Amino acid sequence: MFSLRSGIFFAFLAAFLNSTIAIFSKFLLLEMDGALIAFYRALLGVVVLWVFFPRRSNFPSDWRVVLICAFFGIFCLFFFETNAYQHDSAANVVFSMMACAALSAFALESWFARRLPSRGQLLSIVLCLLGLTFLFDLANPQGLQGIGMAALAGLGYGLFTVLAKRWGLGSGIFVTRSLLMAGSIFLFFPAAQVGFVLPSQEAWVLIALLAVVPSMLGFYCTIRAVSLTSASKVQVCELSEPVFVMIASLLIFHEQPTVMSLLGAAVILIGIYQFARS
Repeated sequence: MFSLRSGIFFAFLAAFLNSTIAIFSKFLLLEMDGALIAFYRALLGVVVLWVFFPRRSNFPSDWRVVLICAFFGIFCLFFFETNAYQHDSAANVVFSMMACAALSAFALESWFARRLPSRGQLLSIVLCLLGLTFLFDLANPQGLQGIGMAALAGLGYGLFTVLAKRWGLGSGIFVTRSLLMAGSIFLFFPAAQVGFVLPSQEAWVLIALLAVVPSMLGFYCTIRAVSLTSASKVQVCELSEPVFVMIASLLIFHEQPTVMSLLGAAVILIGIYQFARS
């Protein structure tokens, strides 16, 4: 019972820590382009991990796997998620990412397993797609662009989770460092195209928080939660992340959710919960 409660505690803590990505990114977007934020976030993560964990062993043996996983899990996630916050509310971005990540992961898993979805999984797919249609605001082209970028971020993350597991990428500090290093290479090119700008002291603090709080502490809490309870329980608990984002964006940025966005968010949460159960 103690391990179960501890696992649930760490899962909720991971969701809270991960929700800070939206808040830190929103503040940083006031000063610099999203491409630069994504690049500095990945690069600073590499530097911090090299400083505190300088060991050179335990790197993944196949760099082709690292590069492919870094493209989907670091480049697509960091680049498109950060830029999406510039065009839509934080809550809409996170809900869209979660829905597309669940859909893409399920589609690739089904393709690898050569199996058709069950009734419960089909219901989950319909609910996620329905929730996404509620989030799309056709009267707001800028918001449409934000949801589209969030969808690409979720697509990349969903593919990353399946490929990493299928190819046995592993987990831990050294795998994370390798992914961030390879992801930094991909992120360098859009950042260079925008033009490098040296962040202010306040921006460096936010970038450091972005690199440490969700990327390292959030990752640790997720791994800790999985070691104490089942993965399905962790997934369900981490559905609280967009709720934290919605509350924080309302209090800090005064982003008032519309009725349609609330309805879409609720339908997506039900759909992902159904995914976890099935």
